Amino acid sequence: MNENNNVNLEGIVIECSLDTLPSSDIKYASMIISTTHKKKGGSAENAYHRVRFPVSPDTAESIVKLKNDCKQNFEKISRGVNGVAPRYISLNGELRHDKRNQPFILADEKDVRFPEKISNENNRISLEGKLHSILHSSPVAATLLIKVPNGEKNKSLVPVIIDSRKNPLEWAAIASGKTAQGDNVRVTGRLDGKLYGNGPNNDMLLRSSILSQTISIKNNLKKQNQQKPALPTL
Repeated sequence: MNENNNVNLEGIVIECSLDTLPSSDIKYASMIISTTHKKKGGSAENAYHRVRFPVSPDTAESIVKLKNDCKQNFEKISRGVNGVAPRYISLNGELRHDKRNQPFILADEKDVRFPEKISNENNRISLEGKLHSILHSSPVAATLLIKVPNGEKNKSLVPVIIDSRKNPLEWAAIASGKTAQGDNVRVTGRLDGKLYGNGPNNDMLLRSSILSQTISIKNNLKKQNQQKPALPTL
């Protein structure tokens, strides 16, 4: 488990496919899953996530069956059939971005389960990175972009939304300008994901962000000291 980039999700499988990596015989499952967050007032809010994980020959047949089940469920729901039995998934993985900057959760096959039911605590993320920029700041919330490793060589930018009521000290540091580019940010919270329209290849585009529960921001003192003008010699 990567403690600096860890995602735990439990949800409903909406779409499923079994593909093969280019120039190799390695098969992997690609899914869209939905998690549900229950608000204090009783209403529910869904988030959507792309999930990918390698599939062994012994598991491939079950993934194909899951793909067919999802297709049949979609057709039943489209016809207004009630009582469709959902297919659940539970997984642990890392937040990544593909070449089109689309977010997805990369998991190992051993960290994926298909339980009969799921818990209410079904969406948790812990992520650490460097502050890239502050996108927005208001009395209600602030939005940061943090730069995190994306595989072995690349980096990606992840939006983090900070509620001023949940994290008043961190929000105040951002609003007052004490937080600067290069500061270290560690956040835990819920991974939000929204699907939008059709992309260039007639596919759905996904936009995700972290809704923070706790956040820690440590100033990059070394960088700040380098930026300070040298004192004149007497």
